[in-house]
Amino acid sequence: MKNMYLSFVNDALLQKTRGDTQPFDELVNQFNPNTTSAEGVSQLPQLRLWLLALSHVVSRLERTHADLVKAIVKMPWTMLDSATVKSYTEFIGMLISARPEYLSPVLGMIAKGFTHQSGLQALHSCIPEGSSSPLTRRVIYDRVHNLLQHLLSLVPTLPSTLEPLLVQNFPHKRQKEIMHTTYVRNLLRVSSYCPELADKILATIVDRAIQIDVEIQAELEELDEQEAGQIDVFELDPFDNIVGQDGDGTDSEGGSDDEDDDADNLSDISSTFGDLDDDVNVPDLPPNLPYFQEMVFKLDAILSLIFSHFHRNRTVIKPQSLQSSLPLPELPPFDDSPATSSPSIPSSTPAVSSEVVLLNDNRTPLERRRSHLRAQFHTLLSIFDRTILRTFKSRYTQFLLFWYSSLDPEFADIFQGMLVERALLVATSDGLSHTNTSVITRAAAASYIGSFVSRALFVDREGAQRVVGVLCDFLKAHLTSVETILHEGGSEADIGGMTQHTVFYAVAQAVFLIFCFRWRDLLEDEVGDDGFIIGRERETSSRRWIPQLGVLQRIVTSVLNPLRVCSSNVVAQFARIAHATDFLYCYTILEANKRSEYHANKPSEEGTQSLAAHSRPSSIVFPSLLDEAVNPELHTFFPFDPYRLPKSHIYIRGIYREWSSVALDEEEEEEEEEEEEEEEEEEEEPDDRKVEFLGSSALLIPRPKPDAASLGESLGAMSISPMRQVVASVQMRDIQVHGNAPSHFTAVNAARCLMAFGSKPDDVKVYRGVDKPLIVPNKHDPEIHGPDGLGGVDGLPDPADPELNRWFAVDQDGEAISALEGMAKSIKQIHKTGEKVTVVSCGPMSNIAIFVAAYPNLLSAVEEFVFMGGGVGMGNRSAVAEFNIMCDPHATQIVLDAPVQTVMIPINVSHTAIVTRAIHQKLLASEAQDEAGSLPPAATNLRHTLSTLISFFADTYKSTFGFNEGPPLHDALTIAYVSQPELFNTVRRRVDVELSGIHTLGETVVDIWDYQKCDDTWGVGGKNCLVAQSVDTNGFFDILLSCITHADGVSPLNKV
Repeated sequence: MKNMYLSFVNDALLQKTRGDTQPFDELVNQFNPNTTSAEGVSQLPQLRLWLLALSHVVSRLERTHADLVKAIVKMPWTMLDSATVKSYTEFIGMLISARPEYLSPVLGMIAKGFTHQSGLQALHSCIPEGSSSPLTRRVIYDRVHNLLQHLLSLVPTLPSTLEPLLVQNFPHKRQKEIMHTTYVRNLLRVSSYCPELADKILATIVDRAIQIDVEIQAELEELDEQEAGQIDVFELDPFDNIVGQDGDGTDSEGGSDDEDDDADNLSDISSTFGDLDDDVNVPDLPPNLPYFQEMVFKLDAILSLIFSHFHRNRTVIKPQSLQSSLPLPELPPFDDSPATSSPSIPSSTPAVSSEVVLLNDNRTPLERRRSHLRAQFHTLLSIFDRTILRTFKSRYTQFLLFWYSSLDPEFADIFQGMLVERALLVATSDGLSHTNTSVITRAAAASYIGSFVSRALFVDREGAQRVVGVLCDFLKAHLTSVETILHEGGSEADIGGMTQHTVFYAVAQAVFLIFCFRWRDLLEDEVGDDGFIIGRERETSSRRWIPQLGVLQRIVTSVLNPLRVCSSNVVAQFARIAHATDFLYCYTILEANKRSEYHANKPSEEGTQSLAAHSRPSSIVFPSLLDEAVNPELHTFFPFDPYRLPKSHIYIRGIYREWSSVALDEEEEEEEEEEEEEEEEEEEEPDDRKVEFLGSSALLIPRPKPDAASLGESLGAMSISPMRQVVASVQMRDIQVHGNAPSHFTAVNAARCLMAFGSKPDDVKVYRGVDKPLIVPNKHDPEIHGPDGLGGVDGLPDPADPELNRWFAVDQDGEAISALEGMAKSIKQIHKTGEKVTVVSCGPMSNIAIFVAAYPNLLSAVEEFVFMGGGVGMGNRSAVAEFNIMCDPHATQIVLDAPVQTVMIPINVSHTAIVTRAIHQKLLASEAQDEAGSLPPAATNLRHTLSTLISFFADTYKSTFGFNEGPPLHDALTIAYVSQPELFNTVRRRVDVELSGIHTLGETVVDIWDYQKCDDTWGVGGKNCLVAQSVDTNGFFDILLSCITHADGVSPLNKV
């Protein structure tokens, strides 16, 4: 019998090589579920014989036999009897050993096998089972894991191929909770026997948790009590459900492989479009409570699984929260043991050990466990530093590190040390590289350290004092530098604006917050020479505080006035507690702040805005643009605010300090109020605590409304070239997109530039575009362009000027018009005249990609897409990727695949358009000739403003990229191409974008040797891009200087 099957297989393969495919097709059909089901259960022994026969010729299964391998891989083998599953597992192992080229599809099958839909797909195949007992999901997943472990033993390099497939099959954030929890459980199980992937798996899960986390914008108290009570998802482990009898309505999620493939391919894009629409209109819509509830429960379940995974691998060190036995629906185990009914936290004994014991490892089990925990902590710390710290809208995911830090005092110390380093140091070094830390990240780190020390019960008295001491030393040094400038005769302009002091205010707020929670721990144990007494004398004995706190009196009465800038809630609590504890009296300053008037538009004598003018936040100045209430607390970031997730909170509550446990009691507060009333009634003598103040502000540590446009996009609005009519058509719509700085800066920046360069509001409108890429995480670049995207620029209209609102596109109801709607409407109107439109992009192409996908019928109205971005064999924000493309590589590929001529101005060309000293001189004064001399005074206010922009850009490019002769001008080259394409030398090439490379994501792959066989069409199958090779820089700068001269005549800056 065996020989007969082997003979047929040999003959089928032989006939296939001779062109006769009928025997081979019959062989393929043996693994077709529909064919198998027609024959009945008796087919299973024959199926094993087929697999056995094929195992003898496995080395002959070349790419020409891919259909056979595909049929075997896709067959629903997990539903078969144990003997057949064993034969299948052995065959796949031999196949991969002999033919490694089939590794990727096999691993793709395995990755899909970890999804919730996998069992349903097998069930729909109708293949007969070989066992009378029904199959549970646990059995199916066990079989998939067993196959993967078998392959890992055969192919040690397998993890590098598996990792992107596991990421690819991760459920989309809008899919059901059961789909997420199923996949997360399976991934965590993979990490237990594949330590090479443990770090990347954890990073992937945390990244997806953050994506869900940032969607939770309402308070959990809004949940309906009845619905919130129905959370016991895991009372019955879903892994023990019989396949096809889940009873949760998820059967409809199953289907054929092809259907699933289509769903996978479309889900991200369609959901992303939904996100974009939602994000644009979020302020105008009421909260979607059912959707919000679903996201809350989903995140809660995912975090519970991660906490449970960590808990099973912890050491004998027990945090307070886990020593008490409190009710909790059981978190499902990963092993084959039946789920217990006890609703308590899992035992500290791990169900699945993730330790890998090396040969000749003489460490004790406890030492190995501690080493494993330490390694896992550092992995989580790296994820935090890379992702969580820069995600300001995250509310709960950061508690993973909060909990892990509680396991060992060493962990808490390391975490605090990292936060202090990120907050206080401009640059950090790991011994191998030197990294500049952006102001926004430093401010976020300060918020984290303040919130962590305030809330963590496991941070002891000594630790709190140590952190506060370091923060106060920083405040003292910063304030001393400011006071030195003023003492030496410096002006307000010399001490800088809000941006220069953002970290100072963030650190001051952190100290205020820690004081509110930990003031009892900031007292000296005993009266000693190092302590100090501050405050008003009372009959009771005065308290003695740690010496470092002495600087706070200087801080709050300083010219920087942090009581005005920091969160009003924190300031109010700090003032109340500081007064009640005789530490400091702040109410005089608070009252003075209330009475002050803020003159936003008053410039200093030298034309530089004062600290007051800089310190008013754009989110408060422009509520109509942001569509949200004017409330400073909405923009204040406290990352460890109370943990409200209903199930996973069990891991946090015993290690978390609630405000109620440290707040002043009623008697203390009543006494304080009485004293305040008495003081208000008294005729006060002059108080040396009163100070001069410079303005009003609220501390902005961005909660992510992440959205931005590059510096050059704002500059694009100034290029008023009369040389081609198409330029005017393009410039009638200035559409902002995510990129170098948050959108609440760049949308306003665009309007400021339009006003400055004399544009009329009726001629050019600004549209707010999408605030994030289609798929990849958001990226900003404050190191190059400054936190607000116009770093160092002086003289533009103040962001507080209400006249700027006239440049923003709104409908008849006064609501903001989205970029997509604005593009579509404008292009339709222009096309009706018989003209075509040139679309210019100077940043990520997210808006254009959405337009291409949403309005394919309008593409015939587009003459060409012109974009600045990409590089030929070079990058500027990775080894091979340019920033604009790396921000949204998928969007760029969509535009390149559109059937429209596309023009690429790469950094190879833009890096030749250098603003040399000679050009800078001409920019300042058109008649300047002294190339070797110093820069002349600016002939006009407009030229002064442009010069400050160029100077800042020159400094950042010199320090970051080593450009010593001057900075390059990137974005203006696009307008130059549209107006005078003859200045450029271009070659038509096939260009694609790398979308999945670990080290090459965002690379523009330019086929300079014509390896791809392309036709003459634009888009998917053709040479889709005109790639600029060089530019006549003299001609380009002639255009630029001509535009500046033209703008000089209409700019309102020159009429002041």
